Amino acid sequence: MTVEQIASLKIPEKFGADDNGDETAAMQFVIDQLYDIKTSVVYHYGASQFVIEDPSDEVVYKIPFNGEFWYNNDDEEETDEDSWHWFNRVNYCELTEEIYDNAVDKGIEKIFAKIERVGTTVSGKPFYAQERIEVAYEDDETERTHSRDSEKEYENLPYFRNRFPADWLLCAIDYYGIDFIKKFLPFAYDLSDLHRGNIGYRFDGSPVIFDYCGYYEG
Repeated sequence: MTVEQIASLKIPEKFGADDNGDETAAMQFVIDQLYDIKTSVVYHYGASQFVIEDPSDEVVYKIPFNGEFWYNNDDEEETDEDSWHWFNRVNYCELTEEIYDNAVDKGIEKIFAKIERVGTTVSGKPFYAQERIEVAYEDDETERTHSRDSEKEYENLPYFRNRFPADWLLCAIDYYGIDFIKKFLPFAYDLSDLHRGNIGYRFDGSPVIFDYCGYYEG
């Protein structure tokens, strides 16, 4: 998909999933538009953002959610207007970009998937392009190897190395070098929500973090 096609999307003012992580009418409104543009496009979403992926592209496009719908199943008269809750942090994509820029300042941006704002939709909603990765760690079925030297270096890292799966971090030591990882870990210590669905591997095999904005609601 092109930047111009993403820019043509009409995004509802109140755009988000529900509190169970399920799709909402607001999301379906955008999904229908996507399929009108290109049937091969796929979408993903978490608590804070909506991701548009075209397998033929080198990037994915991210549109930030600005809240979520909290439904009371016992209230038959409840409307979307009643159930809407704005996020305290309205734009998690912007936060991701800020973190990436900070990583650039520290010289450790290589382990983070680059993201940048690339446009605004016709509804005035900002959207972002981020490099597309090959696979998330939790979905990876490739047998990845690491060196014996990386195992020795791993044992001397601080305890918060355990925030990451050992085999992923061992591959990162091999790929980026131990000095890089020693700079990276203190930076990563301040990031939240770095679960296995937010890290993975690029197409060249390099370990990467692609969702690193955290989540600060509730």
